[in-house]
Amino acid sequence: MKPLLLLICILLPLATFASEEDPGIHPIRTIKAHDGVVASLAFSPDAKYILSGGADKTMKLWEAATGKLVRTFEGHTGMITSVACSPDGKYALSGSWDRTVRLGDIQTGKETAVFLGHESMVNTVAFSPNGKYALSGSSDNMLKLWEVQTGKEVRTLKGHTGPVTSAAFSPDGKHIASAGHDTWDRSKVRIWEVETGMNIFSRELPNSPIPLSLAFLPDSRHVYFTTSGRSTALLDIDNKEMREIGKHSKAVYTVAVSPSGKLGLSGDVTGMLKLYEFEYGTLRTKFLTDRNEIWSVAYSPDGQNVISGGKDGTISLWQALE
Repeated sequence: MKPLLLLICILLPLATFASEEDPGIHPIRTIKAHDGVVASLAFSPDAKYILSGGADKTMKLWEAATGKLVRTFEGHTGMITSVACSPDGKYALSGSWDRTVRLGDIQTGKETAVFLGHESMVNTVAFSPNGKYALSGSSDNMLKLWEVQTGKEVRTLKGHTGPVTSAAFSPDGKHIASAGHDTWDRSKVRIWEVETGMNIFSRELPNSPIPLSLAFLPDSRHVYFTTSGRSTALLDIDNKEMREIGKHSKAVYTVAVSPSGKLGLSGDVTGMLKLYEFEYGTLRTKFLTDRNEIWSVAYSPDGQNVISGGKDGTISLWQALE
């Protein structure tokens, strides 16, 4: 192969990558969704709908293709901090500052259950991959596992010594990852066995004063999370090693993982979203939200779109082909 042709073959793939100096891609759609912060977002399994929860104490369902409001779920008496959609797309889960976790019917908008037991605000909720269990994490330092059909508390996971800010089930359903402020200046990521409730591993993160966010990769062996404010990292559960992935100029509040498990999305307080490749930590794309402080992000299950929720109550949507 001629030297010039070889050089072109080497450099051509790199042309798809962004640089730190790029201004960023603007969204294809923006929705004025809530009065106040959009604290949490989730896609339905078929990627046709978006769930949002906000400071106005409501959870809302939107058409992803049009931005049209489908329905509003009410009942919470405090800010909604976290939302999730069940794997079958039938139910919506929400956690709130009012210390409750609520289950709603997606089709009717009716509340079907209220899970009571936390002694402080609920910061994070999630469904198990089989839809049988709901998970909640709270500022009472505990995680609780609930049976969705009965509303029965199955187990309380104790170990964090400060507020639990984020939690997720592994895609294989065997483990839970949680993040919490175990002391004022140090946070911990903990891994738990779902079957026993045992804390099998923990990783301390010094200088982590802001809320942590985390997400499992599809392989169930890696967790992507915010670290010491301005960066993100990938944790290998098997060898317990941590590798830095993304860097931001200001604090990173939220992360998400692409369906393929190859890309990590992170949003910061300047309104910048960055998409990094896990393999080499390469910046793939930047998304700009006109400096709207980002509190929540989500990746569509089909890998076609990413969304963010802002401090000003807006939802922004971009096309994001892998």
